[in-house]
Amino acid sequence: NEINAQKIYGAASLRWRTVIKDYLEAFSLNSTMGNVADDNWHVMTAKNSSQVVKSALTSEKIAQTKEWITNTIAADSNFIYYNIDMSKENTNDTIGPNIIATALSDELSHSSVTVSVQATDRSGVTSVKYAKGKFTTKSDIWQDATAISTSFECKKNGIYTILATDTIGNSSVHYIRIQNINDNTISAPIVDTFTNRKSTITGTAPAKSTVYIKIAGGKTYSTTASASGSFSCKIPTQKANTVIYIYAVDSSGRTSPRVTITVSRTGPNKPTLRTINSNSKKITGNINDTFAYPILYIASKNTVYVPKTDGKMLYKASSAYDASARIVEVQCNVTSSGAFTLLLPCYLSGQTSVELFTLDNSSRKSNSISKKVVQRKPPKPSLATSYVSNGTTKVKISCGERCTLHVKIDNKVYTHSSVTYDSSSHSYIYEVKIPKTNTGKKIRIYASNSIGNSTAISAARKETVPNTPTISSINLRNRTIKGNVHFIDSDFKKSTLRKSKTKVYVKVNGKTYKARVSTKGTFTVTISRLTSGQSFTIWATNINGTSPVGKRIAK
Repeated sequence: NEINAQKIYGAASLRWRTVIKDYLEAFSLNSTMGNVADDNWHVMTAKNSSQVVKSALTSEKIAQTKEWITNTIAADSNFIYYNIDMSKENTNDTIGPNIIATALSDELSHSSVTVSVQATDRSGVTSVKYAKGKFTTKSDIWQDATAISTSFECKKNGIYTILATDTIGNSSVHYIRIQNINDNTISAPIVDTFTNRKSTITGTAPAKSTVYIKIAGGKTYSTTASASGSFSCKIPTQKANTVIYIYAVDSSGRTSPRVTITVSRTGPNKPTLRTINSNSKKITGNINDTFAYPILYIASKNTVYVPKTDGKMLYKASSAYDASARIVEVQCNVTSSGAFTLLLPCYLSGQTSVELFTLDNSSRKSNSISKKVVQRKPPKPSLATSYVSNGTTKVKISCGERCTLHVKIDNKVYTHSSVTYDSSSHSYIYEVKIPKTNTGKKIRIYASNSIGNSTAISAARKETVPNTPTISSINLRNRTIKGNVHFIDSDFKKSTLRKSKTKVYVKVNGKTYKARVSTKGTFTVTISRLTSGQSFTIWATNINGTSPVGKRIAK
C-alpha cells in the first residue's frame, strides 16, 4: 500500500497525477492516517527535454527558492505555469529527514496511544528517537532519548518530539500533540463484523466489564466480558445499514468511548411474518428490504411456495434448495413499502409450522422466521353445485377445512354424512342428507369446529319438480279438495300441463287419490270419505320427479 521509492515516468503524460490521486484517495478511505505530504518519491525526466509545471497561485514564493524552476510562463485566476529544468536541481543534501507522525487512534484511551512514525531522506536515515516535551535538534535530551523503528506508545497527554538524523548528520524534529488519554475511561470495545444475517454480536472489551449494545432508535442489550475480555450477546437480527453503538463500563463505573458500527449486508434482511390464520389463504408480512422474494416452506407437507415470477429459478439456485420438496408457484404481491402477500391455493391447518425467508436476485438467503398457524373458525363454505333444488335429498358443500358441515332448514339442522378431498380444488366435499324442501324455504349452510361456527351462506334455490301443491279449499260435504300446482318442464322452466306431465295425488286413510289437473294449474280431487280434523298428505309429480310431500288437516 506504500508508494515508497516508486518512480513515475512520462513527463509528457498526465498518468502520474492520476496514479498519485488514486493512491491518496484509496489510502484515505482505508487508513487511520490522513493525507500528509511526503518526499520519498521523485520525478525523473528525459535528458534534453523541457517540462511545464502547473501550481497554485500561492506557490509563487516557494517557486522562487527552487533552482530548477527557470521562469514563469503565465497565470490565470487559479494557477501559475512554470518552465522547469531538472538538470539544474541542487542534489546536495543539506536538510534533515522528512518526518511524518500520526496517532493511530483519536478515540479516548485509558492507557496509551500508539503513534506511527515514518522518516525519509535522500541520503538515508540512521536514527529516529522520541521524547516527551517540546525540544529542538540541539537539545541534550536526545543523548538519552528512546530510539524507535516505526512507532512508539504515549502513556500521557502532551506534546511529543520526534528527532530523525540522516547519514550525513542532518537532523530535523517533528512535534505531535496527544490529548485523548483519560484515566477515567477504559478501552473501547473491539467489535467483530456484524451482518444482517447474524443474531450474535461478539468482540473484546476490558475484562469483566459490562458491555452495552444499543440499537439506534431501539432497545439496549447487555452482557459481561469474560476474564479474557471476550464477549458475546444475542440480539435480534438487524437490517443492513442499521447503526449500533457499543460501549463498556467497569466495576468502578468508568466508561469506555462509544464504538459505532454499521450492520453490513451479506444477503437479504430478515423478513417479518404476520399472524397466519387457518381460515385465510393469505400469508402476509414485510420483506424489510428494497427488493427480495418471500419464500414459504411447510415442513409437514415438504412443500415450498414461491412467487410465480422468478421464484422457482431463484429457489433452485439458493442454499435453501431441497430437491425432494414439492415446489408450488403462487401469486405474490410486494408493495413499495415492502409489504407482501402470498396467496396459497389451500388453507393451512391450525398448529401447522411454517418457515418464511427471502431470496435476493443472487439467490442469497435471509435468516428465517417461523410461526405456527392459529386455529380460527372454519372458512366460509360454498355450494359444490350452483343451487339446491326442491327435488333433491342430498346437498354437496365445499369447504377448505376438515370440519363439520351443517344445513339448517327452518329450525332443524342436518349434519354431513360423508366427506371426500378434492385435490384439484384443494378443498373437502361434504354431503348432507336433507328432506325435499319447497323453494320458498331458506336453506342456510355453515361449518363448525372447536373454535366456533363459520360465516353462514344462503343456498340458491331452483324449482325442478313442483313445489308441494297448495290447497285453496276443502269441502267436507262434497268431500272435495281443490288447489293449485306449478308446471315445470325438463329445462326447469315454467311450462304446460302436457309438456311437464304434472300429476297431483292425495292420500287419506292409506288410500291414494289422483286429482284432476286443469291446464291452468288448478286441481280437484274427490275423497270417498273426509271428515273434519282428518289428516292427509298431498304431493305432485312431473317429468323430473316427485315434489316435497305436504301434510294437511281437513277443516
